[in-house]
Amino acid sequence: FTCPANVEVSANANCMGALPNLVALVQDADDNCDANVAVSQSMAVGTLINSDVLVTITATDDAGNSTTCDVLVKVIDDTDPVALCKDITVQLDITGSVFIGAGDVNNGSTDNCGLSSLSIDQTNFTCADLGANTVILTVTDDAGNTATCEATVTVEDNVDPILDCPAPVTLSADADCEAQVPDFSGALSANNCNNATITQSPLAGSTLGLGATTVTITATDGAGNTATCTVVVTVEDTTAPTFTCPANVEVSANANCMG
Repeated sequence: FTCPANVEVSANANCMGALPNLVALVQDADDNCDANVAVSQSMAVGTLINSDVLVTITATDDAGNSTTCDVLVKVIDDTDPVALCKDITVQLDITGSVFIGAGDVNNGSTDNCGLSSLSIDQTNFTCADLGANTVILTVTDDAGNTATCEATVTVEDNVDPILDCPAPVTLSADADCEAQVPDFSGALSANNCNNATITQSPLAGSTLGLGATTVTITATDGAGNTATCTVVVTVEDTTAPTFTCPANVEVSANANCMG
């Protein structure tokens, strides 16, 4: 008889393949004395296998003579994995960046025979990515089958600016016994995403009287994060008083020649 060719069977949900009816593939069993040669296979039809096996086909005549051959039955995983994604929210660090991995957006992807790898098309996010970003998760199984899904990565900036507060300031009162609040808009600051805007209260140029006044300086970045500090501005009177000195005066001496 002609031995059947090797056979491939698809793995089921449990990564098992069902042994096919190989006997049915033998169409030319013949014998010189027996018109009805019995053909059998060494493993029963429907037997579940999870790896490649050799199945022996045997042709036997009425006299007990037999001929055998082996057929390789291969279990093939031709089922794509199931890719499951989840949306996440991440925060930028002080350097203005954040890294994620495929596992961060994986929501329990599965495969009937086992997963080989997970990957995503973007792992690094910066200030340019603030807001919602779509990433693609690719799931690959042990047989090389793939599936993809999309996840939304929302990037947030929750890092406050760093504000370098100016030193206390002492001012001399003017002729009206007043002084003006200095402009602190040039206070040094640092921020992970672009420059922060500096504001102050009281405003620069506001009039101050004698004594100490606390000025609050605020740095605000584009995401609304803030940092504040205070500067004490002291107005002192450092001007001596002025007056008109009287003219010289003459007095008359008395009997004792005293005036």
